[in-house]
Amino acid sequence: MPNAAKIRLLRPDNVEGDGSVSGKLVIEASGNLVNGELDKNDKAYEIYEIYLNDRPENPQIVNIELKDAVKYVPYQSIIATNNKYEDNIVTYTISGDPLPNGITFNEETGELYGVQQEDSPGKYNITIQANFSNKNFESVKKDFTLTVKDNTDENVDGEVDEGFEIKTRIPDIVISEGDTIDEQIFEFEYDYGDHISEFQDVWLDGEKLDKTQYEIEDGSTKITVKSQTISNKESGTHTIAGEYRVDGKDVKKSAQNFRVTVNSKAPSTPTTPSTPTTPSTPSTPTTPSTPTTPSSPTTPSTPSTQTTPSTPATPTTPSTSSGHRSSGGSGTTSYTITFNSNGGSSVDSAKIKNGNKVSFLATPAKAGYSFVGWYTDSALTKEFDKIKR
Repeated sequence: MPNAAKIRLLRPDNVEGDGSVSGKLVIEASGNLVNGELDKNDKAYEIYEIYLNDRPENPQIVNIELKDAVKYVPYQSIIATNNKYEDNIVTYTISGDPLPNGITFNEETGELYGVQQEDSPGKYNITIQANFSNKNFESVKKDFTLTVKDNTDENVDGEVDEGFEIKTRIPDIVISEGDTIDEQIFEFEYDYGDHISEFQDVWLDGEKLDKTQYEIEDGSTKITVKSQTISNKESGTHTIAGEYRVDGKDVKKSAQNFRVTVNSKAPSTPTTPSTPTTPSTPSTPTTPSTPTTPSSPTTPSTPSTQTTPSTPATPTTPSTSSGHRSSGGSGTTSYTITFNSNGGSSVDSAKIKNGNKVSFLATPAKAGYSFVGWYTDSALTKEFDKIKR
């Protein structure tokens, strides 16, 4: 500050007493000198009067207001006083609204710091009180409003500190569901003179990334974000920020938004299922009936020699027994009984002479079915009664 001046008042050696100071100090200032004297006609000429007493001024909080914060971007604001006495230790307390999610207050240093989370945007009214270890000074309070803004592109870009401008941005990303992307580079300039800057953390959507989720070389501002870190993100806008501390105190950051679009994979065309075959048998009745022995077929009035069909027609309905007769050279009539098991195990045909009875009917088997009985019609309505036949 070129126009600043410091005045130190000393007690003359020939003055006795406790060194108390009182009175009025008059200071004149002008932009020009005339003959070695201040030009009182100069428009910059002013007179300053300072009244002195024997008590030092009570320190005050000097912050006028708190700077705004932006969701997902590192934030720092330090409460300060004009305390000039090294032995007068200052501590702080805070009251009022709860701080935004992710922001904390250090009562020893007066630092408000953190990264705002999802529910942070809005206004927070707080009161800061400065407390002094020197009991000659009274505690002082000051009211503040902390405003947290949403992470729009404009707000995020406005949080990039001078000297930490982005050099390589993460582009907008389009991926298919379940796929991974390449590693992404987030790099920014560092031009902060001779000050020492130390890398702190990388933040993605308000979450501090684990050091396994990115890579950064010592002394570099080039951050390589691992592919899986971004592949796990849902469609939408995301905010990434790099955080540094200059001289171990001031937080400096670079931040940007990028967008991720996750496209759903089109389902594969299903193959056309084969047409199921119509089952040859209906569902099995719950209560099977016991077949009876059929009675002997009646002798036809005029027996004629009949040939047994070589291939009897196969009905599409459940099992049916059918009979055919034939006569031998001796005039004895016999009958051939064939069995259609409707998809069950094969049952051999039976030959029986006229006047005899069927003494045994085979029981066919079919996987998933229980045998009920034999019928003489294709509609399965006339049960074959071996007693009557």
